[in-house]
Amino acid sequence: RLGFMVCPPALLQRILLMKANADLHCNGLMQIALARFLERKSYPELLGKMRAVYSARQTKMFSALKAGLPPTCRINCPEGGLSFWLTLPENADTSQLYFRAVRRGVAFIDGSVFYAFGPKTRSIRVSFGRIEENQLEEGIERLCSLVNDLQQRVRSNSLVFV
Repeated sequence: RLGFMVCPPALLQRILLMKANADLHCNGLMQIALARFLERKSYPELLGKMRAVYSARQTKMFSALKAGLPPTCRINCPEGGLSFWLTLPENADTSQLYFRAVRRGVAFIDGSVFYAFGPKTRSIRVSFGRIEENQLEEGIERLCSLVNDLQQRVRSNSLVFV
Protein backbone atom coordinates (compact mmCIF):
# COMPACT_ATOMS: atom_id res chain seq x y z
CA ARG A 1 0.00 0.00 0.00
CA LEU A 2 1.15 3.47 -0.79
CA GLY A 3 -0.21 6.88 -0.03
CA PHE A 4 0.81 10.48 -0.06
CA MET A 5 -0.04 13.63 1.83
CA VAL A 6 -0.05 17.33 1.10
CA CYS A 7 0.53 19.26 4.29
CA PRO A 8 1.29 22.81 5.39
CA PRO A 9 5.05 23.50 5.51
CA ALA A 10 4.82 24.30 9.23
CA LEU A 11 3.75 20.69 9.95
CA LEU A 12 6.12 18.90 7.61
CA GLN A 13 8.91 18.17 10.12
CA ARG A 14 6.49 16.91 12.77
CA ILE A 15 4.74 14.65 10.27
CA LEU A 16 8.04 13.28 8.97
CA LEU A 17 9.10 12.52 12.55
CA MET A 18 5.81 10.74 13.26
CA LYS A 19 6.19 8.75 10.05
CA ALA A 20 9.74 7.73 10.96
CA ASN A 21 8.58 6.60 14.41
CA ALA A 22 5.73 4.59 12.96
CA ASP A 23 7.50 2.98 10.01
CA LEU A 24 11.21 3.08 9.25
CA HIS A 25 11.10 1.13 5.99
CA CYS A 26 9.13 2.21 2.97
CA ASN A 27 8.89 0.66 -0.45
CA GLY A 28 11.16 3.07 -2.32
CA LEU A 29 10.49 1.52 -5.72
CA MET A 30 6.74 2.04 -5.35
CA GLN A 31 7.28 5.63 -4.19
CA ILE A 32 9.40 6.39 -7.26
CA ALA A 33 6.87 4.69 -9.55
CA LEU A 34 4.02 6.73 -8.06
CA ALA A 35 6.01 9.98 -8.30
CA ARG A 36 6.73 9.36 -11.99
CA PHE A 37 3.11 8.42 -12.64
CA LEU A 38 1.89 11.65 -11.01
CA GLU A 39 4.45 13.71 -12.97
CA ARG A 40 2.93 12.48 -16.25
CA LYS A 41 -0.41 14.08 -15.31
CA SER A 42 -2.35 11.26 -17.00
CA TYR A 43 -3.93 9.96 -13.81
CA PRO A 44 -7.18 12.00 -14.06
CA GLU A 45 -7.98 10.16 -17.30
CA LEU A 46 -7.16 6.81 -15.71
CA LEU A 47 -9.29 7.64 -12.67
CA GLY A 48 -12.20 8.48 -14.96
CA LYS A 49 -11.88 5.13 -16.72
CA MET A 50 -11.65 3.24 -13.43
CA ARG A 51 -14.71 5.04 -12.03
CA ALA A 52 -16.68 3.94 -15.09
CA VAL A 53 -15.49 0.33 -14.79
CA TYR A 54 -16.27 0.04 -11.08
CA SER A 55 -19.55 1.91 -11.37
CA ALA A 56 -20.72 -0.55 -14.02
CA ARG A 57 -19.63 -3.50 -11.84
CA GLN A 58 -21.39 -2.05 -8.82
CA THR A 59 -24.62 -1.53 -10.76
CA LYS A 60 -24.47 -5.02 -12.26
CA MET A 61 -23.74 -6.64 -8.92
CA PHE A 62 -26.46 -4.73 -7.07
CA SER A 63 -29.07 -5.70 -9.68
CA ALA A 64 -28.02 -9.35 -9.62
CA LEU A 65 -28.01 -9.51 -5.82
CA LYS A 66 -31.40 -7.81 -5.62
CA ALA A 67 -32.85 -10.27 -8.14
CA GLY A 68 -31.24 -13.40 -6.68
CA LEU A 69 -31.39 -13.02 -2.91
CA PRO A 70 -34.46 -13.62 -0.78
CA PRO A 71 -36.49 -10.46 -0.12
CA THR A 72 -35.60 -10.77 3.57
CA CYS A 73 -31.97 -9.88 2.79
CA ARG A 74 -30.87 -6.27 3.01
CA ILE A 75 -28.30 -4.94 0.56
CA ASN A 76 -26.61 -1.60 1.05
CA CYS A 77 -25.72 0.39 -2.04
CA PRO A 78 -22.42 2.06 -1.14
CA GLU A 79 -21.59 5.61 -2.13
CA GLY A 80 -17.94 4.63 -2.34
CA GLY A 81 -15.66 1.67 -2.01
CA LEU A 82 -15.70 -1.66 -3.77
CA SER A 83 -17.88 -3.77 -1.46
CA PHE A 84 -21.49 -4.42 -0.55
CA TRP A 85 -22.77 -5.26 2.90
CA LEU A 86 -25.50 -7.87 2.94
CA THR A 87 -27.61 -8.53 6.00
CA LEU A 88 -28.96 -12.04 5.83
CA PRO A 89 -32.39 -13.14 7.06
CA GLU A 90 -33.11 -14.06 10.68
CA ASN A 91 -31.56 -17.36 11.81
CA ALA A 92 -28.91 -17.21 9.07
CA ASP A 93 -25.64 -18.79 10.10
CA THR A 94 -22.85 -16.90 8.32
CA SER A 95 -20.19 -19.45 9.28
CA GLN A 96 -22.22 -22.29 7.76
CA LEU A 97 -22.79 -20.17 4.66
CA TYR A 98 -19.08 -19.37 4.45
CA PHE A 99 -17.93 -23.00 4.43
CA ARG A 100 -20.53 -23.92 1.82
CA ALA A 101 -19.53 -20.92 -0.28
CA VAL A 102 -15.84 -21.78 -0.23
CA ARG A 103 -16.64 -25.30 -1.42
CA ARG A 104 -18.52 -23.69 -4.35
CA GLY A 105 -15.63 -21.33 -5.14
CA VAL A 106 -17.14 -18.18 -3.65
CA ALA A 107 -15.66 -16.11 -0.85
CA PHE A 108 -16.89 -13.28 1.35
CA ILE A 109 -15.98 -11.85 4.73
CA ASP A 110 -18.13 -12.41 7.79
CA GLY A 111 -19.22 -9.03 9.16
CA SER A 112 -18.33 -9.91 12.73
CA VAL A 113 -14.57 -9.67 11.97
CA PHE A 114 -14.99 -5.91 11.51
CA TYR A 115 -15.87 -5.41 15.18
CA ALA A 116 -13.30 -5.22 17.95
CA PHE A 117 -15.38 -7.37 20.27
CA GLY A 118 -16.95 -9.47 17.52
CA PRO A 119 -20.71 -9.35 18.05
CA LYS A 120 -22.54 -12.09 16.21
CA THR A 121 -23.97 -10.51 13.09
CA ARG A 122 -25.89 -11.74 10.11
CA SER A 123 -23.90 -9.44 7.85
CA ILE A 124 -21.35 -10.32 5.22
CA ARG A 125 -19.17 -8.16 2.99
CA VAL A 126 -18.87 -9.07 -0.68
CA SER A 127 -16.46 -7.20 -2.90
CA PHE A 128 -16.37 -6.53 -6.61
CA GLY A 129 -12.99 -4.81 -6.90
CA ARG A 130 -10.75 -7.74 -7.72
CA ILE A 131 -13.17 -10.00 -9.55
CA GLU A 132 -13.03 -10.24 -13.32
CA GLU A 133 -16.10 -9.07 -15.21
CA ASN A 134 -16.75 -12.52 -16.67
CA GLN A 135 -16.71 -14.09 -13.18
CA LEU A 136 -19.05 -11.58 -11.57
CA GLU A 137 -22.36 -13.10 -12.65
CA GLU A 138 -21.27 -16.66 -11.87
CA GLY A 139 -20.06 -15.70 -8.38
CA ILE A 140 -23.26 -13.81 -7.58
CA GLU A 141 -25.39 -16.66 -8.89
CA ARG A 142 -23.53 -19.14 -6.67
CA LEU A 143 -23.78 -16.91 -3.59
CA CYS A 144 -27.50 -16.25 -4.10
CA SER A 145 -28.14 -19.96 -4.63
CA LEU A 146 -26.35 -20.77 -1.37
CA VAL A 147 -28.26 -18.13 0.62
CA ASN A 148 -31.58 -19.33 -0.81
CA ASP A 149 -30.66 -22.96 -0.08
CA LEU A 150 -29.71 -22.08 3.48
CA GLN A 151 -33.04 -20.28 3.95
CA GLN A 152 -34.93 -23.33 2.67
CA ARG A 153 -33.08 -25.51 5.18
CA VAL A 154 -33.89 -23.13 8.05
CA ARG A 155 -37.57 -23.12 7.09
CA SER A 156 -37.78 -26.91 6.69
CA ASN A 157 -36.12 -27.49 10.07
CA SER A 158 -38.53 -25.17 11.88
CA LEU A 159 -41.16 -26.83 14.00
CA VAL A 160 -44.75 -25.83 13.44
CA PHE A 161 -47.24 -26.33 16.24
CA VAL A 162 -50.88 -26.60 15.24
